[in-house]
Amino acid sequence: CMQARQGAGDDAIASFERAIALAGEGRRLEPWNGASCYLLGKAYGKKLLYERAIALYREALVLEPDNARIHMTLAADCLKHGSYRESLEAYRAAYRLTAGRDRASLTLAECQLSRGELDKAIQTGLGRLRSAPTCYKTYLTLSQAYLAKGSHQEAIGVCQQILALSPEELDSHSCLGGSYFGRRSCFKGDWLRSQAHACLGSAFIGLARWNEAIASLRKAVDQEPRDARSWRPLWIASCTHAS
Repeated sequence: CMQARQGAGDDAIASFERAIALAGEGRRLEPWNGASCYLLGKAYGKKLLYERAIALYREALVLEPDNARIHMTLAADCLKHGSYRESLEAYRAAYRLTAGRDRASLTLAECQLSRGELDKAIQTGLGRLRSAPTCYKTYLTLSQAYLAKGSHQEAIGVCQQILALSPEELDSHSCLGGSYFGRRSCFKGDWLRSQAHACLGSAFIGLARWNEAIASLRKAVDQEPRDARSWRPLWIASCTHAS
């Protein structure tokens, strides 16, 4: 499944197909093994085929109903697919399992943010940080909730907390519990820093602090040039400031 993240263009497509073929063969050899269904679902999820992925997670949960990781992945992909009700149900199931409680609160905050329940997202995020202060992705979710609420100064404060951290601290953050399929979390320090700069720039736009907004958004674009979410606010800030 992780090899599906490698390469670009035709190489990426070949990697996805290879990942799906390997996971499908594992499922054929061990149909009683929930991990086989789960891994095949992960492969489809990486390819953004969420309906197939979700169906396979459900099948895996029939075999392993107490597996918190499967519940959490189901919650995350349902959230991406726009199935907010099922995402909340999967979150609650994971939260009831001690192994998934820590990560589940982060997914709940993200789901609440997607549903526009901003006050709930903020409270959930603050609670998550009290129990897991090194989960830096929670800071991003919290800053995005403040930004959506129009609390620009609070959003700036949270983003600045992330950007004040050293690269070593960002790379060692614990938002996904340290390891994932035997590898470190995909949320590396550069990604966190880029997202923090993007959110910081948007907050500066809300306060009409154009020079600071442009500087922050340029940093976000420099670190993640393929992320279109930073280009639009940079264009808006540049045009407004020029006029």
